[in-house]
Amino acid sequence: MKITAINKEQAWQEASKLFPTDYEKDYAASQRAGYDIYRHTTLNYYSRICDLGDRLEVLTGEWGENVTNIWIEPEIISGMGTEMSQFDYEKLCGSDTRWEMTEEEAKIFVNDEFGFEASRIEIIPEVEVFIKDGNHCKVYQKFTRTPQNCASDYNYVRFNVCGYYYEIVNGHLHKYYC
Repeated sequence: MKITAINKEQAWQEASKLFPTDYEKDYAASQRAGYDIYRHTTLNYYSRICDLGDRLEVLTGEWGENVTNIWIEPEIISGMGTEMSQFDYEKLCGSDTRWEMTEEEAKIFVNDEFGFEASRIEIIPEVEVFIKDGNHCKVYQKFTRTPQNCASDYNYVRFNVCGYYYEIVNGHLHKYYC
């Protein structure tokens, strides 16, 4: 079984529903395994919670045969970083390279579509996805992207002009905040 949580606290709340008893860290087992393992002190030894960093693995049952993974998927910050998911970008690119633009073609495209002075446009090949980290944000993923132009409403370019950051996603101009 798979459960998803947006942070470690929520994952532990879900684990407590599956493992509704007190548990303590098993220091010896944790040392041997290289990750934290939690067990009840007197109940079944095979039932445990393993903190694997990106997920909690909850094993219950007489021999620990019932396994539930609680995946910790961080909260993506919308409006910061790229506005196009990597899945959508890869779909746009497909297996065909004929939509790929050179840096000069991308500058001309941006100039034609939005009027930015071509000589001041800097094409940026790297984009980021940001997540919440407490009260702060941090880079979660980075992707390298080349400009693409399949149609007037199906394209992608990341660029800077005079210290301002932009991204064209499917014909729409977005400010790129990082």
